[in-house]
Amino acid sequence: MPSHLAPLDIAVIVLYVLGTTALGVWFTRRQRDLRTYFVGDRDVAWWLVLISIVTTETSAVTFLSVPGLSYSAGGDMTFLQLAIGYIVGRMLIAWLLLPQYLRGELFSAYQVLRERFGPSVQRTASALFLLTRTIADGLRLYLAGLLLHHCTQWNIELSILAMALVTLAYTFLGGMKAVIWTDVIQFVLKIGGAFVAGAVILTQLPDGWHTFLIEGERAGKFGVFNFSTALEGPDITFWAGLIGGAFFTMASHGADQIMVQRYLCSRSLGEARTALVLSGFTVFLQFWLFLAIGVGLFVLAQTGQMTPPAGTRKDEVFGYFIVNNLPVGLVGLVIAAVLAVPSRMVSR
Repeated sequence: MPSHLAPLDIAVIVLYVLGTTALGVWFTRRQRDLRTYFVGDRDVAWWLVLISIVTTETSAVTFLSVPGLSYSAGGDMTFLQLAIGYIVGRMLIAWLLLPQYLRGELFSAYQVLRERFGPSVQRTASALFLLTRTIADGLRLYLAGLLLHHCTQWNIELSILAMALVTLAYTFLGGMKAVIWTDVIQFVLKIGGAFVAGAVILTQLPDGWHTFLIEGERAGKFGVFNFSTALEGPDITFWAGLIGGAFFTMASHGADQIMVQRYLCSRSLGEARTALVLSGFTVFLQFWLFLAIGVGLFVLAQTGQMTPPAGTRKDEVFGYFIVNNLPVGLVGLVIAAVLAVPSRMVSR
């Protein structure tokens, strides 16, 4: 991957980072009390909550690694089976847990644990959340830092530190509303950038969409369902995706403060349910988009239109394509969106 960007791309990234920080400063003026800071005055529209949920779970890992699943040898779209489980898990949360969170003036999921089981359970759950979130965000910071390192030649430690400081700045200054609106901006940039990347892939293929379909089908890239019940076999089957995805979602979206805090910003229980359930279908479509991009990258490589350097890992291929194949300016926007996703949490 090249170690430099065009001046316009660098300018776009710098302006994006400065704009994100300025957004946090602007929201500082609107902070009246803890209710405003932590839960946005409970006056956030359902569609904003939906986008924030999706953006929060769409890290640099998703953006850079999911295309690699369908790009790799033998890869296909069976990862979508996991997203079906995500939808089921969200439905269970929406009707079993959300009523508990949306009653009263709660600021966190752990207040419910304190009321039902006492302070020791609350502290234990909070400590586990901080531990697991630190590990998860460490991976996200590393992957995003790897992209910044390739683009700027900063060392990896400096890249991670720079992103962490910017994220802390707008989160600390602006509170939950700053986080949510930043999520919206990032969502628009990432999804828009993904669509443009897909369009660029099609324009670079001989015969475009026709070649994409023919070569992808020939390589078996469009398979989605595997109903095998064997304990040994593919990594993801329909049943593993359905059950595992549902249980994983009930943990990550049902008890994790980074998600619960977004539900608490909703205007009502009905709007919170709408945002949560529709976020599952949105994630499904988002995964399909990223997997389709991976198929397109595979076809590009097969037709000789793209030749990643030897040793390029599957989760680096999309980053290679972004830097080398997207138009100047758009490269900066997509990279800025990827760099800004490591952590978006305001919690107690």
